[in-house]
Amino acid sequence: MINKITNLISNPTTLLVLWLGFLLSPLLSWVRLFYIVGESGYKFHVRGASTLLFYAPYFLALCALMILLFWFKELIAKGLSTIRKKTLGILSLFSLGFILIAKYLMEMEYNSYPNFLYQYSGITVAQLELMSFVAGFQLLLFLITLVYESSFKPGTKRLPKKNQTNHSFRTRASLMMAFVGISGLLALSAQTLLNWTLLLGEESGGYETRIGKHYKYIVLLSEHTPTDSLVIHPPQGDRWPAIGNQPVLRYFLYPRTLVSGALLNDQEDMEKIKVGYFTEVPATSGDAIWPIIIDSNKSIIFDGENEIKYKSLEEIFTSDEGKVFKVVF
Repeated sequence: MINKITNLISNPTTLLVLWLGFLLSPLLSWVRLFYIVGESGYKFHVRGASTLLFYAPYFLALCALMILLFWFKELIAKGLSTIRKKTLGILSLFSLGFILIAKYLMEMEYNSYPNFLYQYSGITVAQLELMSFVAGFQLLLFLITLVYESSFKPGTKRLPKKNQTNHSFRTRASLMMAFVGISGLLALSAQTLLNWTLLLGEESGGYETRIGKHYKYIVLLSEHTPTDSLVIHPPQGDRWPAIGNQPVLRYFLYPRTLVSGALLNDQEDMEKIKVGYFTEVPATSGDAIWPIIIDSNKSIIFDGENEIKYKSLEEIFTSDEGKVFKVVF
């Protein structure tokens, strides 16, 4: 049994499959998003499935790292075979490509709006940062392994005395470069590891921890609106990052129809909607409240600019937590 496990670990295909699985694991976020949102109508509410999909990439990375360390042990003893060196080179290219793609995706998030990536792919910036760190760390290990193998050449003949000094210097220099590289990477990753800690806290906490103070307004809409109704929610942005995010809202409010207030800027379109429900929501910072209700001329501003006339506005529920309105256009 032990020999079978050793042979499996020694097989380059094992490391290649594990590492490719890790790099491609963001695709699982699509499945995780589908599981959370459930737009298709299929309800795969398997207990623990969401957590499993979330942690799978890091489990694969850990397995790959353990195999790499096993290879490094063999490297010190007798060197690496040609196929293993080629495997490490291929994985290095894959890791570099992943880091560049992750950087591009994070730039898209920063140039768009909060939760942009999550809305369309189910992956968060914190996940990408952590996966980039793991990919970068293992890329560095790959490179160190190759440098070590080319510098030490286990099993070669003993050098003449006149060359031993130069060889010893190269050996110390290689080890110093490896030490400095790993230490620098660990130091630069402090923020990433902190984000991971916060991310794990969000995973283990309740909905109020994950979503924030606006979660109570989602509860109000869920408990005090008909399931076949149309719910109007704030535009997504810095002021309303969670309650303005339709994938997040859909998890709690499905099968209700969701419409962003950012789209409600035309009176004719509103008359087609006819009836909608909403709750007053304060911004995450400042004194802004969404939407702006103007009683004097019976109008509401949903998109921050345009006034929409309504026929009737009814306060169907009120409490210390907030209010729920029914509006007829």
